[in-house]
Amino acid sequence: MEFGSQSGTLQLGFTQPQTFNKVKITAYAQPDSSETYTISDGLGNIIGQTTQMVIGESTFEIPVTPGTYSKLIIEVLVGEGQSWVNIVKVLLGE
Repeated sequence: MEFGSQSGTLQLGFTQPQTFNKVKITAYAQPDSSETYTISDGLGNIIGQTTQMVIGESTFEIPVTPGTYSKLIIEVLVGEGQSWVNIVKVLLGE
């Protein structure tokens, strides 16, 4: 995420395609804020999205279109006001 920006992205590339239907994210925000997480497949297709109130360090699951993916892009859009966000952990699940 660029300093002073309202959004940022995290790109994950896999050495072997991964099959999953949900993404579990642990994020940290300071101060607490409402943030929108959009997950795409790296080909321009949105496969999941959620808006979460991140209070300190929070963990939440985002259902995604079931499939096998070689790449993931997670975009975070910070809501009203100014907040700093850090994606601490990303887990893939079925």
